[in-house]
Amino acid sequence: MTLAVKVYLIILGVSLIFANLVTMGKRKMRPSFGVVWSVLALLPIVAGILLHMDVLEQYVSWTAVIAAFLGVTALVIIFYISSLQISDLQNKTQELFMQVVLLNEENRRLRISNEKREDEEAQEREKKQ
Repeated sequence: MTLAVKVYLIILGVSLIFANLVTMGKRKMRPSFGVVWSVLALLPIVAGILLHMDVLEQYVSWTAVIAAFLGVTALVIIFYISSLQISDLQNKTQELFMQVVLLNEENRRLRISNEKREDEEAQEREKKQ
């Protein structure tokens, strides 16, 4: 059982690193989240290599270990998907902010050109009178 736990931890960490690299490569995850997930992916790898879990067999049954594997895997998937969704929302927010800035700039230019046109029309009216 000790070997199974170690292998699970190492596979979990390697899977997280691989998933992180793929999503970062596709630009689905922001770099700040990518760094956090990379560090978190190293923790189970280090734990799987360094921890000695010989005592684990005395206190925990296979059923509990499998349930823990499934629970941890489900939590990691849920948190990872949440990170992807937060990254997507942050990207969309940034894009909307840039569009608002561009619209404000265009609105300012239109106001200036409209004021110039009104001034020119007013000057022409004064010349005609």
